[in-house]
Amino acid sequence: MKGKTKNKAKPKRNEKTNKERNRFQRHLKLRKKKLSDVQRYISDLKRNLPPEDDSDKPQEPKVEVVRTKESEKKDLCRSLFVQNIPLAAGEEQLKERFQAFGNVRRILLMNNKVSGSFNGTCFVHYYDPAAVKSALEEGQKNVQELLTVDNKPDSKRKEKKDNQFKDINISNMPFIWWQGWRLIVSETLSREEIKKKKEENLKKKADDINKSRNIYLAKEGVITRNSRAAAGLPERILNDLDERYKLKMKKLRSNTNFFISNTRLCVHNIPPNIDSKELRTLFLRTVKEHIAQHGDPVGHEWDTRPVDKCGRRKGPDQTIKQAKIVGDPNKRDENSTLYGYVEFKHHEHALLALREINNNPTIYGPKKRLYVEFALEDAQKVRLQKLKKERKKDGTKKKKKKKKKK
Repeated sequence: MKGKTKNKAKPKRNEKTNKERNRFQRHLKLRKKKLSDVQRYISDLKRNLPPEDDSDKPQEPKVEVVRTKESEKKDLCRSLFVQNIPLAAGEEQLKERFQAFGNVRRILLMNNKVSGSFNGTCFVHYYDPAAVKSALEEGQKNVQELLTVDNKPDSKRKEKKDNQFKDINISNMPFIWWQGWRLIVSETLSREEIKKKKEENLKKKADDINKSRNIYLAKEGVITRNSRAAAGLPERILNDLDERYKLKMKKLRSNTNFFISNTRLCVHNIPPNIDSKELRTLFLRTVKEHIAQHGDPVGHEWDTRPVDKCGRRKGPDQTIKQAKIVGDPNKRDENSTLYGYVEFKHHEHALLALREINNNPTIYGPKKRLYVEFALEDAQKVRLQKLKKERKKDGTKKKKKKKKKK
């Protein structure tokens, strides 16, 4: 009988993977060595090659083109800048359209610097500057015709919205019709003029952002050391006011989400024996006294509450939306102070209250003055609060509908 052959032990999975990994690493090392050898060989060849003799070759004379201001002006007068071109358009198609105003010398299609694809803009160069004037005149005529049609009450264009121009406001810019598309036409500007325009646009954007964030209200109610309002104040309070102002300005500069509310006031140095109701009555009383003497800066039309026979308004007063104190006054000592917020409906009333109550020694005494400023808020948090309120309203409406159905 034949002897029984013993089954060989199969290698484990870990051993197989280790062997394959080692083979792969060896292969990589060999490949790197070959590449390094080839690179060395090429570098040695380059070193041993003799230098090229350019003396035998005919050298072309270098022509330096010097452009003066007069030549630049002539070129600018003969060229048009065209925007809002469809990406599928070509040079020949555009040349046919602009040939109606004069002989076109060339058309330069502008490409994106990053992608290299067509940008939707081009320069049209003419031989005669009169062609540029005729193109601009036709563009202005088209704008006037479109505005007259839109102002008519029975016009169909007023009902329809142009989906082409959602991102750009080009209602008053001259344009030329081409295959049902508006090609925006304008004069070409020099590089200096373009830089100036860019700087002006950046300044306008910055001013608009600052106006929307109400940064001009940051200095309202600020007490500096050398001012009359700082007379009699201890150094501890002056240091606190300086630190608070610096921190506020730092937040406004570092993050654009922060803005200053024009209706919400932040009140510091509140005594611990004052509640939110007393705080509300204090601010409301000061505003009402000023209105009784000097009149309401907003007017009486905003208050829509019904009137009694005696001429008094019914219902709760709507000048202040909310008044609250942050923290628990029961957990504080007599010497400690609190801070809170008072939100008005109108900016004029908030500004009036700030100027009357801020650093006023007649309210709680010279040692317990209230320091008022416009509150700093985060736009993201304000949006989240609005969403929560809307969801709560929707939930209550759904519950009421279910109860009615039952």
